[in-house]
Amino acid sequence: MGKAGMDRFKKRKRDHKNPKKGPDMLITKAIVLHGIENFDVEILIDNVPQDVDENYYIERENTMVPHGYNQRRGEGSGSVWYIEKRKKWQVSGPEPGRKFVGYYDTKKKANEALEWFRRTGKRMASDITMRKRGTGSIRVTGSGRFSAQITVKGKPYYGTFDTWDEGDAFCRRTKEKYS
Repeated sequence: MGKAGMDRFKKRKRDHKNPKKGPDMLITKAIVLHGIENFDVEILIDNVPQDVDENYYIERENTMVPHGYNQRRGEGSGSVWYIEKRKKWQVSGPEPGRKFVGYYDTKKKANEALEWFRRTGKRMASDITMRKRGTGSIRVTGSGRFSAQITVKGKPYYGTFDTWDEGDAFCRRTKEKYS
């Protein structure tokens, strides 16, 4: 599912057949694996005005992974896509800046974060907090506790805590003590 003028449609169709043009695109991988002859390519809606948001059709036709080949929403209004490596939904704001908004545990929360960012320009608290380099990392464990890790002079230090603030305090104390 994508929004393109006729000339761009033909170019996108050609590009999807070429693994060098979009090696990470799911549709390209599927075409290479199964062959273009096993796909039907059709224009669903013709002469769509430029101001129409393609995300309406992506949602309506349910073409996001795992139900289709769309890994993220259309760029005009920001995007939400699943990052397999992190097991999180990533959100980026709309063009032209495409600012990083955050990572979220559920698609619903990711879409809420994108809507909030579009309306206010502010980020909703992420389910993964990005910390400044060298200040350690804190993540939520499967049991709901907080695992903190910091490396000082090449040696890692670990701890598990009941709150995020306790994990943060551990990282700060460890850095001060061993630096």
